[in-house]
Amino acid sequence: MRTALTWAVSLSALAAAAAPAVVAYALGPSVSAVFPDVLGAGSGLLFFLTLIYVIWLPATVYGLIWALDRIGVHYAAERRPRRLSARMLRRRRAGLRFLEAGDRARTAAAEEAVDRSRRPRDARGVRSRRHGEGSE
Repeated sequence: MRTALTWAVSLSALAAAAAPAVVAYALGPSVSAVFPDVLGAGSGLLFFLTLIYVIWLPATVYGLIWALDRIGVHYAAERRPRRLSARMLRRRRAGLRFLEAGDRARTAAAEEAVDRSRRPRDARGVRSRRHGEGSE
């Protein structure tokens, strides 16, 4: 029931917010004749609506919050989680660098193992060494 009331109150607040524009444009030419169109067609009506909405929208939002509070849905801005301290950010970056270095070391070891397995064997069955490897 609370969800349905919340939706009904929210939709009625949207309808109330749109009401001045709907009324002004529904009356059409009769309203346009009252306001001078200094800047072009319809500019007088838009100026009037701007002045109305400066008061109307905050009042509508206040009414929406009041109605939601009466229903039991308490309006509050969402709380952001606390920002990590510089020390924790530094430790987190260090941990990620450590994990990345481990991944690179494993990749390099796997590539070296594949490279070693591809080396040709000599007549004794021993893999030949590359130039510069081992003791000479």
